[in-house]
Order: sequence, then structure tokens, then C-alpha cells
Amino acid sequence: MKSNRWRWHLDERFVKLRFRQMRVLQKLAAVHASVANHFNHERSL
Repeated sequence: MKSNRWRWHLDERFVKLRFRQMRVLQKLAAVHASVANHFNHERSL
């Protein structure tokens, strides 16, 4: 029983970590897209 609770706790932490990682990746992707847009705009002028 104890090991089962520990396992669930580990899964919960893993899910939280995964969720945070995804949010960070999305933020990075958004920043990268805006920077790329800026450079493409500068090049086209």
C-alpha cells in the first residue's frame, strides 16, 4: 500500500514537471517565432 502511494506521488510530480516543461517550450516557441518574424520583416524591407 505504501509503495502504491509513493508511486502515485511520483506520477503526480512527473505530470507537473511535464506540464511545466510544455509551457516553457511553448513560451520559447512563441519568442522564437516573434524573433524570426522580426528578422524576416527586416530582410524584406
